[in-house]
This record gives sequence, C-alpha cells and structure tokens, in this order.
Amino acid sequence: IKWNIGNIAANGDTVTLRYQVKATQAGVHLNTAEISKTNEKDRDSTPGNGKGGEDDINQQCFTVPFELCAGQKLEVGVPANLTNVQWFKNGGTTAVATGNVVLFSEDGVYTFTATNQTCPSNGCCPVIIEPGTNCCPVEVCVPFTVRKVKK
Repeated sequence: IKWNIGNIAANGDTVTLRYQVKATQAGVHLNTAEISKTNEKDRDSTPGNGKGGEDDINQQCFTVPFELCAGQKLEVGVPANLTNVQWFKNGGTTAVATGNVVLFSEDGVYTFTATNQTCPSNGCCPVIIEPGTNCCPVEVCVPFTVRKVKK
C-alpha cells in the first residue's frame, strides 16, 4: 500500500492511517509499516532502510487460530538464532516444551521466551490452536465384488 500524506507540521502533528485486511491462512502474521521517504532530514533514523528499532518503522502481529483434530500435531518454529527457547501454554509459568521447533497436539494458547529475544512493546503474538471443526476420518475404500448367480 502506498499513500501520499502531504505536509505534516514539525510541531508534533500526527496522521493516522487505517486499513483492514482479511487473513486467509491460519498462523501468526506480521504487518510492517515504514516511512519510506521524507522531504526533510530525519536525524534519528533512515526512512526506507527496513531496520527495526527505528522510529520510522512499526510492526504489529496478529494470530489466526490453527484447527487440530484428534491425533494431529502442529509443528511450530521460531528462528534458529534464538537460544534457550521455552514454550508455555495458556499463560502458565511452567514450560511445556523447549527448542526452536516443537510439535503441539493439544488446543491452547502457546507463547515462548528466549534468552536473546524481546518482543516488541506491543507484545509477541501467541500461537493459538483450537479443536478442529471438520474432523471426519478420511474416506476408506473397501473393495468388494457383486456377482449375479442364477438359481
């Protein structure tokens, strides 16, 4: 999306831009917005460089729940450079799994911590697993033969 904002006074004026999206896949999604160009020098960041932590970029995550049926598992992963990753369920304080890639088979809200990771000030989005709504077993074909017999 590209907007042309026009002029904003240097006295702290703000502009609010809103848009609506429709996620079509389950998972944790990250939306990034960045000021890509200015007509004045930005003394504390570089617009358009894609670097987090500057005041010209912001990110917001949102979660679309996964659905699991009995016997299914969901593989969840975080970047390999994160260390001492611990996973927690439903706000608990006892880790239910450790590691960068884990398998979950129960519904719940899962969050993680890592030694070298801090979430943005607006928080990390959890992985949400809900009971499946369409858990019919896969159709099974049973071969049989019908013969007509004269009596």
